[in-house]
Amino acid sequence: MKDYGISYIPNANQSFKEPSEPIVSDKLSIQKVNELIDKKLNLFKEDMVSKEELESLIQEILKDEGFQNTNIKISKTPPTYKTEAEVGEIWAVLESKKQLFICISKDEKFTNWVDLLGDGSNDIIPKEKIIITFDNTTTGGQYGGCMSDLRLGFEKGFATPNKVQDEYENAKFTMTKDGDGLNRSDFTIDSNPTPTDNQIVGTIKTSGIYKESYHKIAHVFKKYNGGADECCLWSSSGSREVSIELENTQMPNQLFARGNGYYGQTEISNVKAKKSIFVGEKEVESEDFNVNKLEADSNTYGDYAFLFEISKQEQDSASLKSKKLKSKNTKKSNKE
Repeated sequence: MKDYGISYIPNANQSFKEPSEPIVSDKLSIQKVNELIDKKLNLFKEDMVSKEELESLIQEILKDEGFQNTNIKISKTPPTYKTEAEVGEIWAVLESKKQLFICISKDEKFTNWVDLLGDGSNDIIPKEKIIITFDNTTTGGQYGGCMSDLRLGFEKGFATPNKVQDEYENAKFTMTKDGDGLNRSDFTIDSNPTPTDNQIVGTIKTSGIYKESYHKIAHVFKKYNGGADECCLWSSSGSREVSIELENTQMPNQLFARGNGYYGQTEISNVKAKKSIFVGEKEVESEDFNVNKLEADSNTYGDYAFLFEISKQEQDSASLKSKKLKSKNTKKSNKE
């Protein structure tokens, strides 16, 4: 019998994250689940199953001694990451594309779903990402100018770069939230940086980097002290975007970098920050944050320093008041 890889029913205490491996439950027979998939596929191919028959079939197979989560919903549309459900709940979709979703985990924000009949492409596993973008523009020197000392600030201060991929224009990195980022630059090169406790993981991307090994975007995390390998370098004069994507963390409260390096200077401008929710590669929700440029004291931050404050947008009180009034007027109108 083919194993569809659905050999688990998670427990309600499972943390919010995508499973890295099947979670086998003692309460549900692996063989019965695979028998269910085989039987369902045959019925679907013959187009012989009704909603009532499907529900009865699933109830019959899943009703195992000690397994209580047998709640099944028949629907014309798949669930979403905001659909309220209990872990183990089944959501069967009986349209032209037949799908059988199971809720694998939930928290106060999201529910996570796996399509038991799918190849993983239709799984609903929402991920929060922090996305920070800015323009980097040549202001002087040779080639396209340099940038260095890139840091992200959190509640304890600036995080310290820990491990970085040695890539030209697309590098994964980790940072330790220790508040010592302005004083340290002792990161190591790693082919696949993986965060540990008190660390964040992210990716930095840009284009047009000068094709020399010690000018890669990874060098933007180095502290510039006059060395040619202590900064990244763009190949030609102009403006280009730099983007930073972070996972497993809250929004940083500050962004710092120096538009300086061995071959010239650059300016950092048009900084934008948002928190987004992705399902697969699709951005399904986003929240913009305020970004304000601050004065960067050269004694603390060095020359050609750019410092930005990032903060949550507050809802406009007048707008909020207007909404409340509109709501009251609507109720009054309904009463009339």
